Order: sequence, then structure tokens, then C-alpha cells
Amino acid sequence: MSTLFVGLDVGSTTFHQVLMQPDGVTKATRSFPMSEANLIKAFTGLGGNAHVHLEAGELAPWVRGVIAPLVRRVVISHPPANAWIGKDPNKRDQLDAAKLADLLRMNRFTEVYYAEEQSRREFKQLVQHFDDLTDQQIRLKYKIKARFRAQGVIVRGQRLFTAKGRGAVLDRVASRQVRTAIEQLYEVLDQTLASQLAAQRLMLQAARAFPEIELFKAVPGIGPLSACRRERLRPDSAPLQQRAQALALLPARRQPPHERRQAAESPTAGPGRVRAAQGCDAQSLRRRLTAQGRQPLQACLRAVAREHIQQDARASFGAAQDRLGAAGDVASHDAVSRRIGLNGVPLI
Repeated sequence: MSTLFVGLDVGSTTFHQVLMQPDGVTKATRSFPMSEANLIKAFTGLGGNAHVHLEAGELAPWVRGVIAPLVRRVVISHPPANAWIGKDPNKRDQLDAAKLADLLRMNRFTEVYYAEEQSRREFKQLVQHFDDLTDQQIRLKYKIKARFRAQGVIVRGQRLFTAKGRGAVLDRVASRQVRTAIEQLYEVLDQTLASQLAAQRLMLQAARAFPEIELFKAVPGIGPLSACRRERLRPDSAPLQQRAQALALLPARRQPPHERRQAAESPTAGPGRVRAAQGCDAQSLRRRLTAQGRQPLQACLRAVAREHIQQDARASFGAAQDRLGAAGDVASHDAVSRRIGLNGVPLI
């Protein structure tokens, strides 16, 4: 059975399909009104060795779900990377579909990740919905401040967005019509805030179905909202749960001195606990330390990360000391530290 490369240009009203053979010869060019029945009709009978290429867009995940059982592979590419299509002044849907088939045949595309599971795709949409409402709230706040500045009322901070502060600021606007217009913007802002809180509750409720969210939350500096946004990352070669476990063993940020002292004084940061924790994944650490609360878990993770950093620093120090000694230089601790950039890293 010969391989068949299919370019699919998808629109809201019609879609165009170009069938191309491995030698680059176009076998057929067809157009259909956009519907699920027509998609099934267009790809039924192409054979089990058909490869389909379409660009990412709003319809892309839905189209892939419809035609995936009928073909061997569906590739969704990144449109800005397809300069042959995007920068060509000769723009036609059938021509774009032919170029998509040719790019797939030559294996010259940048694939975009879409989740296979319907539940995960819906969760990503919930996260995007929450982010859109957050951005809309920020734009409304900027617009309200701009309206006040246009009337000569300059207010800094968040006081003009509180229930008590907005009344006092509105009284400083002389024009009654402008004041009414700003009050209407406040009403839109209040509705946006209420919708944002409802979207946040909906997103966090849906996040309970994904175990990697809890693993991301175990990383210092990552809260529930950041964990939901990181779940949108592509799992690549390893499952997302393994990536979350690996990330939980790395320091998320540089600790201030007082936090380092507190971690050193913690009972979970002793040498015996550090040696026992080495080689364990984050999930086993969570099972071991969950009963002691979240703070001991984070302190133990930071201790493991410090131990690995010190091991790498000692290895670099020894190699640099050997090189300096062979060159006849004085291989002092300070000289080696300055040479390899390890000033301030404890080696003992």
C-alpha cells in the first residue's frame, strides 16, 4: 500500500483537500462544505497509509478528532513556521492545501502539540479561559485609570478599584456624563471579577483529575494557578508526571539567607535525612513527609538540591585544580574558585 500525503486547508465554511503521492505528483484536489459528515466522507476510502497535514487553529483539534480514526497520522503544524505559505503573496486555499501536502512529504514542518485526551483538552481550555478573563480585567483597570487621568484625576495604587475608594475618586470628576461612563466601566469590571473567580473555581475543580498538578505544587514558588498553567506544557519524551517529579527536586529560586539558615536548622535537613532522600523521586518524598506537613517537605527538597549542587561544585573544583597544577599555577582554593566561577559555593 503506497503512502498518501494529504494537505488540508480548513476554514469555517469550506475545507480544501489535496492528495499527493510520494513522488510529488498531485493525485486529486477536492473541496467540501465544512461539516463533520463531509470530513468523514472526504477521508473515507483513502486507505490506512494516509498522512494528513493541517495548520494549527481553532478548528484543528476538532478536525483531528474527527479524521484521526480514518487515517494513519494527523500532523498539526505551527503556521508562522510555514513561511512558504504565510509569506507567499499568491494566497489561495487550494494552493495552501497543496503546499501543506508537499511540506509533509518533505518532512519540513514544526509540529504543534495537542492533547489526545478530551478531558485534558477541555482542561487546557479552562486554563485559557481563566487567563483571558485575567487579561480582560487588567485592560479594564488600565482603561479606568486613563479615563480618570483625562479628567485630571491622578490616583495611584489599587484604592480606586475598591468599593470604598471608588466613590471618593468619582466625586472628583466634574462632568456628570463622564462620571456615568466611568461607573459603567466599573460595572463591567465587577462582572469580570466575578466571572474570573468562577472560572478559577472551575479550573481548580477540574485540576483534581490530573495527579501532576499536585507534584508541581510541591515545588517551592509554584502555587495552584501556576501548576495549572504548567500542565499545559507538552510532555515530550517523558510523561508529564515524571517531569513534575524531576522539577520537584530542583530549586525553583535562589533562597534568601534567612531561609537558608532556617532550612539548615530544620530537622529534615540533617545529613542522614539528605543521604536517605538521595535517589528518591518526589512522590516517595511526599509519601514519607506528608504526615509532617508541607514545610518539612520543601526543606528536604531544598536540602537534596543543595547536596547535588555541592557535589557538582566539588567535581569542578577538583578538575580545575588539576589543570592549574599541571600549568604550574598556584592551585589555591580562592584562585580555582575565581577561575571557574564558584565564589561563595561551599565545597565542604
